[in-house]
Amino acid sequence: LAVMLIFFCSGLSTDVSKMANALTRIDFYSWVLCMNLVGTPIIMYVVTSLLNTVIGMDKLVLRGLQVVAALPPPVSSAVILTRAAGGSTPLAICASVLGSLIGIFSTPLMLLMILNVSSTAGNGIIFKICLTVVFPLIGGQVARVFILKTNRFDISKLPVSMISNCTLLLIIYSAFCDMFSKDIEISKGTVFFTAFCIVAMQSFLLFTMYKLSLSSYCNFSKEDTVAAMFSATHKSLTLGLPLLNLMFGAGSKELSILSIPLLIYHPSQI
Repeated sequence: LAVMLIFFCSGLSTDVSKMANALTRIDFYSWVLCMNLVGTPIIMYVVTSLLNTVIGMDKLVLRGLQVVAALPPPVSSAVILTRAAGGSTPLAICASVLGSLIGIFSTPLMLLMILNVSSTAGNGIIFKICLTVVFPLIGGQVARVFILKTNRFDISKLPVSMISNCTLLLIIYSAFCDMFSKDIEISKGTVFFTAFCIVAMQSFLLFTMYKLSLSSYCNFSKEDTVAAMFSATHKSLTLGLPLLNLMFGAGSKELSILSIPLLIYHPSQI
């Protein structure tokens, strides 16, 4: 129910009409979304393969890193930081919304491949995703259109963001409760090394996107570069944690270990 409420709020607060602006800057969105949805998973796969070969790191943690890389950009944090840094807020909004919409369909398929879920189980997970993610998102959009057409009250005055954030906080709190209620067979050194890998990966992605934005291939302005750096490197906790909950069920030991990289990535990117 919490997951359904989050995505209903996302549908209610998302103005799809703004997506028409993406057609005018197709070069920007192509680079940013290719980096976020394609480049980052490929880079992370290479890194985790090296870590597995050289160090022999916990395989569930390595899969957790791959899960993080497969997630789309968030709609909130990338936009907030772009605005604070003097970047192009409209570009960040459109890139985040477009990436989130694509991620609703691409991320579950990538997670099924990364986590080696069988086809039978995968069909059940896809049905759950449609039930708890896609349908509430569509329902939120329908409710938004109905409210705007009837004009019964101002939709901007609804505390949609606060409700969504409080609900996400409940899911994160539940995930931590599940994690610490079990004896997880993972060392402190692995957790610290995972945090180091995540910070190093974020720094590498930010630097790569910065150099790419200023190259002759892109030639972005300063404001475009700021928006590109945040939109291309941030990953959505709002979509990631609910999807992992759907795939493994709350309380499973696999979920506790897989969610460690995601729970580290989100605060560190901010």
